[in-house]
Amino acid sequence: MGIRPSDFEDAAVAGRGQGTMAVTAGVTEELGSEINVIFTIDAPHVEHASIAEATEASDDEDEATAALVGGKSLWTARVSKESRVKHGRPLELAVDTRYLQFFDPARGLSIGHPKATTALAEQLA
Repeated sequence: MGIRPSDFEDAAVAGRGQGTMAVTAGVTEELGSEINVIFTIDAPHVEHASIAEATEASDDEDEATAALVGGKSLWTARVSKESRVKHGRPLELAVDTRYLQFFDPARGLSIGHPKATTALAEQLA
């Protein structure tokens, strides 16, 4: 599953009616018109083989990233400049679930993508 950073908002400034998730702000980047909040979630990082090949990261970079994240997934939220989010503090994020992206774990393609649909049909045949 994937969520774009722009599909998050600080629940304190978001409208009602969206699902929320509690996180701890690891890093905050104040960019004037918005704030990027980098946080981890307690789920292993998922990377499809095609993405790993495309990045061609060295073993040293992989080890540094794993140590930084500590076996958790690193995510980014883009929230309003009105947010009072602070580094290391709890934050309740509103999630716009209309734009969740789902992926086929075997192929790495977006579910609904024509190639993913064809591959699934071939597996079921």
